[in-house]
This record gives sequence, structure tokens and C-alpha cells, in this order.
Amino acid sequence: MRIRARVFSDIEDAKRQIAAIGVEPEAIAILGPKAIHFNLIVESVRPPVAIIIKESMLAAGADAAIHRNCITNTIEKADVLIMATRKQLRHAAQNMKMQAFGIPELALEMLKVADNIYELPPPWKLPDGSDFSFERTRIMSILNVTPDSFAGDGTGGDLDIAVERAVEMERSGADIIDIGGESTRPGAEPVDEKKELERVIPVIRAVAGRINVPISIDTRKASVARAAIEAGAKIVNDVSGLINKEMVDLCARERVPVIVMHMKGTPQDMQDNPMYTDAVGEILRYLANRVTDAVDAGIEEQQIAIDPGIGFGKRLEDNLDILRRLAEFKTLGRPIVVGASRKAFIGKITGLQVEERLEGSVGAACAAAMNGANIIRCHDVGATAKALKIIDAIKYQGKLLD
Repeated sequence: MRIRARVFSDIEDAKRQIAAIGVEPEAIAILGPKAIHFNLIVESVRPPVAIIIKESMLAAGADAAIHRNCITNTIEKADVLIMATRKQLRHAAQNMKMQAFGIPELALEMLKVADNIYELPPPWKLPDGSDFSFERTRIMSILNVTPDSFAGDGTGGDLDIAVERAVEMERSGADIIDIGGESTRPGAEPVDEKKELERVIPVIRAVAGRINVPISIDTRKASVARAAIEAGAKIVNDVSGLINKEMVDLCARERVPVIVMHMKGTPQDMQDNPMYTDAVGEILRYLANRVTDAVDAGIEEQQIAIDPGIGFGKRLEDNLDILRRLAEFKTLGRPIVVGASRKAFIGKITGLQVEERLEGSVGAACAAAMNGANIIRCHDVGATAKALKIIDAIKYQGKLLD
């Protein structure tokens, strides 16, 4: 006799194993949800709510961890850690729907979050009406048309080089070309609107006529995004997190996909001793709020992706924690973008300079993709694309090899 562990990637994976055991076919659908376990944190609820959640979980055969002082009602708010299978969550939700204190709404959100963890986000709808799906890991290639890119790959004002590089990126496997005219490296000074427009618009116009993949505009300025869309860009990548109302209104009106990133501070000061109690938890809350605000302002939720902002106001341990716990961002149900390429944390680990960080960048990209990233933003397209083919074959169990 031997006992071994079996880790399931999703419910369908569990059903295949259950079928292989030889159970009755009718039982497969019943047993499948019992094999997938969830750990969900419900944040900042009043003690009576925490107790009701725990009792609902216990009644369903699951459990929940709550603060020891909830029972005495001597604390104002507490977090709850739910530990349950998908079937137990559904059972508990039925009980919770009959409670007060906003618990029915919480039960629905609990089931939604659980579903998000194992489901792919829906596709973007591009301005031309086509779908941009996330059934495989997508590559967003970085085309810096700046003279001061931290990675040393800026094209400056050479239009021909920029176009040639974009064409080569598509040929090497890029799914999106992300064009930026303002460096956001640590300590970078802002670029005025006129200069940024002069850098990016001619490149977008020229590149749009030479490639078949969508162009993204990497900017914090609504005026630049507007001109870029008119020139042919189909995606807006806003590293400032859609804090500009004009940018929000533009994206809502144009109905373009938009990437919302977390940055602590500004490029000038973001690395001045950034501190977190729980980096992933704090960033996740920030992004959840930004998504909610964007939807309330008129942007379609399906059109929003999130980026935890590797290197943007993060310490080495924060960047590693984000990559390690990236799957937690899937609870928002939005495509996840990760850009770790050539960044300083790779240099701190390897001791290598920017131009020597290819292997470290590909390693970080693979870790991100394996843990839930839908889009990898990178400089080295060819090497990253080859590595991600292996990751996708593992993640999707060979389905993409047809």
C-alpha cells in the first residue's frame, strides 16, 4: 500500500482523476467540486458577522478561522479565513443568504471569487470589434521610444529603428506592442505633453500600418492616450492606475481595453523606502477599488486588466511576494499583467547588470505565467515566447499543441 498526493489544477482535472478511479459516471459531477479546496479571506467584518460565517461553514462541513475576541464582541472589526471545498461553499452560501447584516451579498461575492480563481477572464473587445482572448499566455512587448529607458533599449527619435523593432517583435511572438514615450524608471522626471506626443504618435502611425497585432499606448496622460487611439492604438496602459478622471472618461467613451497598474507614489519617489504590512493584500485592495471606480465611471468591467506593478514602489521581498502569491489576484476576475523584465530586483538576486538579465527575466515571466498571469510584458520577446510555450503546455495540459 502506498499513499501519494494529487494536486488538481482545476475541477476538470479533478473529474478526470475521479473517472480514472472507476466511479459511476453519474458521480463524477458530484465528486468533482469536493476535490477543489479554497482559502478565502473576508476582510474587516463585525464580530457577529464573523461568528455567523464560521457557524455557516461548520454546518457545511467546512471551517473558518476568526479572531478569538469575536465571541466577546470586544473588537470592532476582524478578518475571517474561510477553508472549504467548492461544494461546501455552495452549501454555506445557502445558509448565509437567509441572514442579515449584509451577509447574503457576502455569500454571493464569496462564490464569485471562488469561481474567478479557476476560470479564465473573458476576452477583451478591441475597437475593431475583434476579441482578444486569454486562452493562452499573451506577450506584451515593450517598445520604448525614449532616450532614457532604464533597460537601455530606447529608440530615441529614430522612427525607422522603432518600426523595424516592432515588426521584429511581432515576428518573434508578440501579441501586443506597448509603445511608451515617457520613462517611468525610479527617479525619472516627467515628460511634458508636447514632447511625449512628438515621440509616440509618429511611431504609432508608422507601426500600425506594418503589424497585425494591437498597439498599446503606455502613458499617464489622457491627451496622449486620445491622440494615440486616433493614430491606431487599441489598448491603454496606465501606470498611474486610472487616477486621472479625464483618462477614465476617455477609456469609457472609446471603449478600449485598459490596464490599471499599482504604483506606490510617483516614479520620482516610489523607491524612497516603500513599506507595506502585507504587500499583496494592500495592492489587491487598491486594484479592487480602482476597478470598482472605473466601472462606476462607465468603463466596461470586461475591458479592464490589472497589473500589481512589479518594481513600482516595491522592495525586493515585495516583488517576490507578488510573484509567489500572484494567484490571489485572480479573485478579481480580471486579466493579470506582469512586467518583471530586466528589473532591479533581478539584478539584486543575480548580481547582474540590466543587459545581463535575460535568464532572470524569463525565469520571472515563467513564474508569473504559472501562477496566473495572462499577459507578460517583456523586452526579450523571442526567448520569452519560447519559454511560455512550455509553461502553457503544462498549464493547459497540452491543449494548445493541436
